[in-house]
Amino acid sequence: MEQYIVIKLGYMPGVDFLMQHQKIIEENGFVDFARFGKKGLTRDDYSKNYIFIKECKGNGGRLIKAKLGEKILNGSVYPKYYENVMIYGVNWFRVTQMEEISKEEFLKEYVLMNGNEIKALDNGTVPFFYIKKRTDKN
Repeated sequence: MEQYIVIKLGYMPGVDFLMQHQKIIEENGFVDFARFGKKGLTRDDYSKNYIFIKECKGNGGRLIKAKLGEKILNGSVYPKYYENVMIYGVNWFRVTQMEEISKEEFLKEYVLMNGNEIKALDNGTVPFFYIKKRTDKN
């Protein structure tokens, strides 16, 4: 069973996350997205095809599906605002496509790894969590 990861972003004043990352994808064919935090992730922990990124309500609350490119250890092509962030415990993702998706459709298609409904998409302090596609058995 393939599992996917949902990464929840903290509040970033004045940052349009999706627009800034998509602009770089249009210019370069990819963007390097950094997930900051203490707990590291390995690419074996989740689908190698895509991840989901959830903005906080203060930045619009959008849910973004990001298609992954090659595996990288360090990013080199990213938005300027990354330079103002203290970088520690970084997991880099090379992303070749980003699109905003409907939260309602997402919640119809995915559940938590234990089969329970996803209830804290817009709330809670968990920085990331794992999900799987809904099946008839869920």
